[in-house]
Amino acid sequence: MRKNVFKSQSGQVSRILIFIAVGCLAFVLVLYAVTTFISYQKAKNKKPPQQTQGQPAGPTYDTKAGNIRFLFETAEDMGGVLKAPHAYDTDLTTSDHFIKLTVGAQNLGKTNTPLYAWDVGDLIDSTGRHFTSINDKAYSWLPRPDLCGSVLKPQFSPVPCVKYYEVSRVSTSLRAQVKVTEPSKAESILDILVK
Repeated sequence: MRKNVFKSQSGQVSRILIFIAVGCLAFVLVLYAVTTFISYQKAKNKKPPQQTQGQPAGPTYDTKAGNIRFLFETAEDMGGVLKAPHAYDTDLTTSDHFIKLTVGAQNLGKTNTPLYAWDVGDLIDSTGRHFTSINDKAYSWLPRPDLCGSVLKPQFSPVPCVKYYEVSRVSTSLRAQVKVTEPSKAESILDILVK
């Protein structure tokens, strides 16, 4: 009789051990599934790192001021001489170099912009030196018609604005000011890449 009791007790112990093993395995699987799900949710909801004060920003070749989108198109180093385009013109010369900048402007608003409501301003170098446009001297080199400040229709393709600047040879990391004056004043900075 004792043998039967012992056999039944050993059978019960082995069943209990199997239930405990299955229970532990189920607990481990549930714990793994929960931690994997939480990790996935954190990764999905993680936002890109925010720009901190001391961290330099990447170049901005597309910016917005007011309802106008400004896009950097080209910047050419024209050297120290602008050759006269016509026989009656004279060459423009400088001890440093000329930059020809083309910026596209697009109206993101719902109505036409007024005439001269936007413009491309000074070039600014890495040390904060400002170089103003010499379009009044470089009038003969400008495209016809000159589209800087023209009326922009809503959501039309960007209109190119061409500006000439006389810039110091030691200037690096040039950026262009872009401005909107109507309906309200707004300003932004556009990085440029000189070829």
